Amino acid sequence: MKKILFFTWLFSFLILTALFTGCSNSVKGMIVYAGIAGDGRGSFIYAVSPDGSAKKQLTKGARADCYPAVSPDGKTIVFSALGDDYKYRIYAMDGSGKNLRKVAETKNDAILPSWSTDGSRIAFLDRTSDHTTCLYIVNPDGTKLVKIVDGAGHNDDYQYPPEWSRDGKMIIYSRKNMDKGLDVLPECIYMVNTDGSGEVPFGDQKQTRYDGNWSPDNKKVVYYSQKTEFNYNRQDNSGIFVMNSDGSAETYLAAGYRPVWSPDGSLIAYTSMSEGYDRVFLMYPDGTGPGKSEVFTNMEGEESGGDPIPLPVSIDNSPGVKDPVWSPDGKRIAFVTDTGDQAKNQLIVADISGNTPVVLSNNVLGRSRPDWK
Repeated sequence: MKKILFFTWLFSFLILTALFTGCSNSVKGMIVYAGIAGDGRGSFIYAVSPDGSAKKQLTKGARADCYPAVSPDGKTIVFSALGDDYKYRIYAMDGSGKNLRKVAETKNDAILPSWSTDGSRIAFLDRTSDHTTCLYIVNPDGTKLVKIVDGAGHNDDYQYPPEWSRDGKMIIYSRKNMDKGLDVLPECIYMVNTDGSGEVPFGDQKQTRYDGNWSPDNKKVVYYSQKTEFNYNRQDNSGIFVMNSDGSAETYLAAGYRPVWSPDGSLIAYTSMSEGYDRVFLMYPDGTGPGKSEVFTNMEGEESGGDPIPLPVSIDNSPGVKDPVWSPDGKRIAFVTDTGDQAKNQLIVADISGNTPVVLSNNVLGRSRPDWK
């Protein structure tokens, strides 16, 4: 047992040493996020070990970097960076922070990059000040920049990254239909082939749907939805829903938002309000939870177990908990707290039992989700 522990420690030490001394170009196993420098004058990309023992600032200088996304092999990080002209562009760098290069530039703000599952392509959004969004695809070396969706509408507030299907054939993204004066319609999820053909709404255009996430087997999409007609007698007016990838069988799961499948598809992590605080919860894909079953007592005093309840992961009552991200092995979850005060925002990791939450960093940039490969 002592030998096993020693070699486990030695392996971790060598990996961290290689990463943070520049001998490795991979951030495999690390959590990558956007943070604010101590002087508050810029936002930068950081990598931190899951136990918080090692941390490195990867971008430096007078920068405003956000929305990092790590390639599947952990060797490349793409992100959005604000230039001196106050326009965002897509940049890439090695996992060590070296070899910084521009990947894509559009007429407007290029933001929210997302890797295909095989790491061969990057999708991102181009946003304009008049609430118009375009969807682009580009190779990691900056070649073959192609606009596959033009003139989609978006809301004033936060948008979500385009999501690749696991087989790399389709992308889902959120948009408002601005065609033929239909801008009064809600924001919906759309699906499009990666060559730009076959764009269709996912479900219909009557209900608000956004922040979709493909299941690992590519058969379902989980997302947030809000119904147009509110019914006080129903609990499924808004919350997390799941639908088959062909747009059939929409099913309500739970009250909450920002749902993310676990790597093996057995669980869904999401954020929901509990006792006045946002927390991260876990549930099974059918909406029940892995937590302890609720116990009911009948008129005769007999106890019986009910449906299992979702399991809270973040138990520290942090305000503004959001953006849960799974560890590659599915045993832990990282998430951020967005308090409105950048200095108090934190990056936290906890195991899926909800125990042993560890604060990995303060000064985390709100609304710029971490990544963990």
